[in-house]
Amino acid sequence: MYLIYIFLIYVAVVILLTALLLLGNSQFGYLGRMADYFFNVLPGNLLSLLPNFIKTRALMFYNYITSTRNRFFTAMYLIIISCLAIQFHLEVVPFTIALSKASKNPAEQTYIVNRSLFGYILFMFNLACWIVCVWKDPGFIDSKNHGQLYIYNEFDNCLYKKDVMCQTCKLPKPARSKHCSFCNRCVYRMDHHCVYINNCVGGMNLFYFHLFIISLLAGAWYGAYAYFCLLRDYLRLTNLWWHKYTDSHGVIQSTNWVVLFKHVVFTYPRIAFSLAVFFIFAMGITLFYFYHVYLVAVGKTTNESFKISQLSPDKAEKYKTRNLYNRGLLLNFLEIYNPYFAFRTRRRFKCD
Repeated sequence: MYLIYIFLIYVAVVILLTALLLLGNSQFGYLGRMADYFFNVLPGNLLSLLPNFIKTRALMFYNYITSTRNRFFTAMYLIIISCLAIQFHLEVVPFTIALSKASKNPAEQTYIVNRSLFGYILFMFNLACWIVCVWKDPGFIDSKNHGQLYIYNEFDNCLYKKDVMCQTCKLPKPARSKHCSFCNRCVYRMDHHCVYINNCVGGMNLFYFHLFIISLLAGAWYGAYAYFCLLRDYLRLTNLWWHKYTDSHGVIQSTNWVVLFKHVVFTYPRIAFSLAVFFIFAMGITLFYFYHVYLVAVGKTTNESFKISQLSPDKAEKYKTRNLYNRGLLLNFLEIYNPYFAFRTRRRFKCD
């Protein structure tokens, strides 16, 4: 019974941390304040308890991974993905092969084995998308391409004003561009800097970033589905649903979902935990991906969404209804597939 409680607490903690990471913004009320406490206030309080030489090195490391372009999170991503692949190969595949042998239906045996092979395909697809995102130019602005990028979008005189110089790059900023403090370069149609690819997400690699998120999404849902199928096939092939059991009072009872749940958690705790983790992660990635789809659909970037939130309420509402860069659903998505796709819109909006 204690293992059940530990499992439920584990799931609750993972859900809470996922919500804080995805919605940990001051705009989200209690979640925003909780995220601020856990990720800003609490670490500071804990650091104050450490000796000075440890605190100094901890702060140096924290500043290194959060304020500079480095490969720490890319290495962590590769380690996590590799561990998941190894776990899949050593745990899911053998279990799947054993279940296929227990089945007497040849078609079902083939389906069960092919289901495992699909996991390797998704892993390779995700790795390929990640490599492209790491090395693809997001749209860095330099003296060679500045003239072209400067005329692609009009200035709305609200979020972007003409003749604003970047003090670092020493170039006038094109509309929809932003200087990235991590990469120390201006990026065309800047969306955000992603630490897991150690690169910016901008106008020239947003399509590949979407592919990367789709590959993560497919992998997470496939992982949840694969572990669910393992448990489902195990229960079905062993006929546990039709078994009887004796309760604590010595009474013979029919099997129900509560009993099966306890049996699975006690017998295969790693599979049950992995199913919960993959499902929660898949839900989080789904929300993240559809948020980015929404941004593309309305002609905005993550950076622009943040800048709009800093406007006064009347200007923000006015901008939402008359966004100069919202060219319509079809053209917004075409711009992602062809980064150089741009045209002079007739609609003009000045946020004076």
